[in-house]
Amino acid sequence: MLMERLEGEDWYRSLPLTRRPIVHLIRPEQVVGIHDDTGKIKDHTYITAMGLLRVGLDTLQFSGSETGGIREKLDRMLSV
Repeated sequence: MLMERLEGEDWYRSLPLTRRPIVHLIRPEQVVGIHDDTGKIKDHTYITAMGLLRVGLDTLQFSGSETGGIREKLDRMLSV
């Protein structure tokens, strides 16, 4: 229903936008680096969780320093 409303109405006119934003659902296979080995994810239901996993993965892989273990990286990730 949300997608129908976003596509069908001029909701964006009250916002400081120059044109209608393009809104679409993200499919699970579009989340780079996160794969569903169970084969149970077929739609957008778990996209938020997959996106958070991706942010965590990026944070663990790209830390500003070479020192520190997993706990330091998790602390840094959770403090953001």
